[in-house]
Amino acid sequence: MKIEEILRLVELEIEEELNTRSRKRELVYARAIYFKLARDITKRSYDSIGKLVGRDHASVLYGVKLFDTVIANYEMEYLKVYKELRFKIGKIVGYKYKYLDPHSYYKEKYTTLLIEHRKLLKNSYDIRQNRISL
Repeated sequence: MKIEEILRLVELEIEEELNTRSRKRELVYARAIYFKLARDITKRSYDSIGKLVGRDHASVLYGVKLFDTVIANYEMEYLKVYKELRFKIGKIVGYKYKYLDPHSYYKEKYTTLLIEHRKLLKNSYDIRQNRISL
């Protein structure tokens, strides 16, 4: 999916144009949602993501940080918009991107490794018990 398509989806959802020179909270949060989605899905550079909305790489970096620290923890209304858009994008690309955020990816990877580790510990325990009983 292209970053232009992600931008249009966010603008349709928010019903505002993100390429305006405004610092209203609603627009700042909407741009942060766009920055986060574009970065997670396309892995494009901060500079190329920001150019579409008239911002530089530092603004994109700040927007992603704003999303991770403020929106994800305190702004449930905007987090809901982000999750809905992420779901729509997943449907559009046919879930080509199974993990749209690193947290989910590493959580599942950690769980899989933990289960494997426990199996190996149990096997080694069983082997030691068999040696002791012989």
